[in-house]
Amino acid sequence: MKRNTLIKIVVISSVVSAVLAGCGSVVDDTSVQDDSVNQSIEISGKAVDGYLQYATVCLDISNDGYCQQEEPKAQTTKDGSFTLNISPEIQESDGFNEAMLLVYGGKDVDTGADFRGKLLAPADAKIVNISPITTLVAKAVQRELKSDKRFTKEEIREKIKASKREVARIFDIDEDDITLDPVALKDTKPHLIKHALKIQKAVEAMTNASEDDDAIEEVYERLAQNLEGALDSQGIDSLLDESFKDDMSRARVAKEITRNIEKAFEKLDGDLEKIAYLTKEDLKRVKKGEGVERGDDDDLFKDNHDWDAAYIKSGLEDIGIEVPSPAQIEAIRKKVGSDIRPGVVFDSEDDFKDSDNKELKEIYRDIEREKERKKAQWEREKAKKDGKRVKFEKGMKFYEFDRYDTDAGYSEILIGENSVITFKEFELRDKNFIEKTDSNDDSEDRVEYILRNGNWEQRVDSATINYRLDKDGVLTLPSYNMKVFILNQENISKLYIPLLGDVVSMPEGSKVSYLGFKHLSDEYILNSKMKMESGQVLKTLSEFVGQQCEMKYFTTVDGTECNNNTLGGKTLYGKWGIETKGDVEILTVKHSAFSNGYSEIYAQLDGTLYRGFIEEKGFEKDPEPNYNNIAIDAIKKALIDGDYGDNISIPVEVETEMKM
Repeated sequence: MKRNTLIKIVVISSVVSAVLAGCGSVVDDTSVQDDSVNQSIEISGKAVDGYLQYATVCLDISNDGYCQQEEPKAQTTKDGSFTLNISPEIQESDGFNEAMLLVYGGKDVDTGADFRGKLLAPADAKIVNISPITTLVAKAVQRELKSDKRFTKEEIREKIKASKREVARIFDIDEDDITLDPVALKDTKPHLIKHALKIQKAVEAMTNASEDDDAIEEVYERLAQNLEGALDSQGIDSLLDESFKDDMSRARVAKEITRNIEKAFEKLDGDLEKIAYLTKEDLKRVKKGEGVERGDDDDLFKDNHDWDAAYIKSGLEDIGIEVPSPAQIEAIRKKVGSDIRPGVVFDSEDDFKDSDNKELKEIYRDIEREKERKKAQWEREKAKKDGKRVKFEKGMKFYEFDRYDTDAGYSEILIGENSVITFKEFELRDKNFIEKTDSNDDSEDRVEYILRNGNWEQRVDSATINYRLDKDGVLTLPSYNMKVFILNQENISKLYIPLLGDVVSMPEGSKVSYLGFKHLSDEYILNSKMKMESGQVLKTLSEFVGQQCEMKYFTTVDGTECNNNTLGGKTLYGKWGIETKGDVEILTVKHSAFSNGYSEIYAQLDGTLYRGFIEEKGFEKDPEPNYNNIAIDAIKKALIDGDYGDNISIPVEVETEMKM
C-alpha cells in the first residue's frame, strides 16, 4: 500500500483549470415559447460526436458546466436522443435567458469509447442537435455575453445569429444546417459529419488526447475566440492556424488528423464505425507522441483488414488490457459470433460473466474494474463540484483504501490533539491485516528529492507530520506547502471492490470523505532515475538533451534542429528549457495542453540523471476518498472473508526506475 496521499506526492498528468465562463442563449419566442410563459415547453434532439448514448444533457441555467438536480435534465438513449421538459417556473428563473444546452459523459456509439469533454448548443429552437459545430457557436456567444451587462432576449438572439454566420462562413455550410443531425444526413450532406468529426478530434489532439475535460474546453474557447480571423470556407485547419500561431507544432498534428478523416471518408466509403475507429487509433498515437500520418497504403484502408479483431482489440485496450492475447480475441470471436462491432467488449459483459471460459471470466472482471474506476473518478469530480465543506477537527480518524490496488492494504490517519498527524499502514497477510513496519517495507521505494534553497534535499515518508488547523477547519501542512480540506462527506450503503469482484454492503453510519489538496508554492520533486528504453541509465542533462534532439522530440525555439548544447526550445506538445536555481540546473518540459499543474523536470544528482515533476502553486489535486471506521471495518471483513483467488498480490512490488 502506498503512503497516504497526504504525504505522498504523485505525478499528475491531468489538470483542472478553466471553468465555463460567460452566459448562453435564449429559447426563441417564435419557435419554442411565447412571452406569456404559461406552459411547459420541450426541446429535443440528439447528442452527436457520432451519437452519444447514455450521456447527460440539460439546460445549464446555473452556467457552471454541470447538470444540477434542479435543472431540466435527461439521459440520452441508445441513439443519442433526448427530450427536455422546461416548466413555466424554470422559464421565469434567473439565468434562463442565458442558459445553454449542455452534454457530457456517455459513450460514442461508433467506438464504444467514453466521450470526453462537453458539447454545447444555443437553446433557440424546438429541435436542436448538439454537436462540435454547435459548440463553436455556443462558445462564441458565451464570449460575447461575458460582461456584467444584462442582455435582452432580442440582443442574445442577434448574437446567436451572428455566431452562426461566422461558423457557416468558415465551414462553408448553410446557417440553417448548423443544428441539423449530421449523422442522419451523412449520405446527403456528408460535409456536416466530416466537419463535426474534424472539429472534435482536432480539439482532442490539441490536448494530447488527455482525459482532462477542462483542457478540451480551453481549446474550444480559444477556437471560438479566433473565429473572426479564420479564412472563408477553410474549415477547422484555418481556425487552428489562426488560434495557435504560438503553438504550430501541436496544430500540425491536429491538422494531420483532420486529413486522415478526409482520407478515411474516401477510402472507407463513409463507414462511420470504421472512420471513428481510425480517429481513435490516431489519438492513441498522439498520446504516445508518435506520428499520425496515414498514406493510401495504410493497413486500415486495405480490403482484407480484419475489422472484427480490430474492434475486439480496441475494446480490450479500453478496459486496461494493453496487449490483448490471441486467445482473448479468439474467445470473444467464438462467444459473440458474427455480430462484432465497436463496443463489443462492454456490450457482451453479461455473456462473459456466465461463461465457463477462463479468458472471458477474466475479461469480465477487468470490465467491472474499469467501470468502477470511472465511477470513482466521477464521484471525485462530483465531490469537488458540490463543495459541501466539512471542517477538520482534532481527534478525527480517516482510513484510505485504494479499491484498485492489488496489495489490499489501507492507511490509518489520525488528526492528533498535539498538532501532529499520525500514519499507520496495514497490509493483508494470511487472511489478517498487520501493521507495516520497516522490517516488512522497503523504505528506499519512497525516497524523493525536494528542491530547498537551491539544493536537493532527501525527503523520506514519515509516520508523523506536523499540521496547523485554522478557524475554518482547514489543515495546513507546512513541510509540504499544502492546504488540505474536506470537500464533501457522504453516507454510503454499498461499495464495489474489484479485488473481490463483488459489492460489499456497508453498515449504517458508513461514510466516505473526499479530501482535497492545494499547493501553496511551487514544489520541485525528483522521484525516479532516468532510464531509456534500451536500458541505458543517463547521467547528465546534456546527454539527455542530445538524445531528445536526435529523436527530434526537442527542437530550437524556431523549430529547427537542436543539439546537446541548446538551452531551450519547443517539443511536439509544448516547450522545454534549462534553468538554474541556486546550485542546480533543472530541465523543465512544459506541456501546452495544460494551463497549470504539470511539468516534467530532469536534474543531475550524484552522477545520475533523475526525473520528476513540478506541482505548481495554487494547483488543486483531484479529491481522494477516505472512509470512516465503520466503513473500513466492513471492507476489512469482506477482504478477510472473501474468495479473491489470484486477484490480490501480497506484497506488491514497487518499481522505482522509470523508463522512457
